[in-house]
Amino acid sequence: MAWDSPAGGDARVISGMMNGYIDIPFSLLGFKPNVGAGLGAARVDLSHVTAAGAPLLDGRQTVMAFQDMAGLGYALASHVMLTIASSRPTASNRTRRAARPPFRSNRTGCAGSRPNSGCV
Repeated sequence: MAWDSPAGGDARVISGMMNGYIDIPFSLLGFKPNVGAGLGAARVDLSHVTAAGAPLLDGRQTVMAFQDMAGLGYALASHVMLTIASSRPTASNRTRRAARPPFRSNRTGCAGSRPNSGCV
């Protein structure tokens, strides 16, 4: 089944994080694994987000951001380590949901319906 419904809009996310890493006390052939976590904030800005020609979201909000990381390091010298790492950032608005709605929604309540289709 082909997806032929156009979607559009602009999305911008700017985030700042404080991260911490822990080296796992294990080494194999000079390689040491590490894990980490981060906490911060993300500014999410959505402009004119549409799907199938129907407007969905518009607005901006600052939300809490989290990330978890894992990596593998190799000691080049006594105080120098080359590390390859991967992270998975996540933003959440759970803590602010009661204070105000996250974004203005223009949905009519019917998935995929066109405006003025009578669907409520």
